[in-house]
Amino acid sequence: YETMQGELHYIRFPLKDGSGYLLIATTRPEFIPACVAVAVNPSDERYSAYIGKEVMVPIINRQVQVISDESVLPSFGTGVVMICTYGDKEDVKIVKRHNLPVIMLLTENGL
Repeated sequence: YETMQGELHYIRFPLKDGSGYLLIATTRPEFIPACVAVAVNPSDERYSAYIGKEVMVPIINRQVQVISDESVLPSFGTGVVMICTYGDKEDVKIVKRHNLPVIMLLTENGL
């Protein structure tokens, strides 16, 4: 495992009720189809009102819940992150911790 520098991409996840959006920051926009939740830190007052609400995943138009998790760093990007199965090792931990569904984008054969 090696930590690398990457470019942050900012993506709007519209709130399901149409009242606005949450702006997430990600280095891996190609994982959007594997997004199973959007997470914020429970101590981050900017987003506490959104915990439990639903947002729409762009491009695939699937609804996912906004969850809280202590591992989300409020200082990273916007403080809102998408949780994607197999996105990175922290995502895998959050998926297991919150019993989130698993979406496999590629098989072991790359298909």
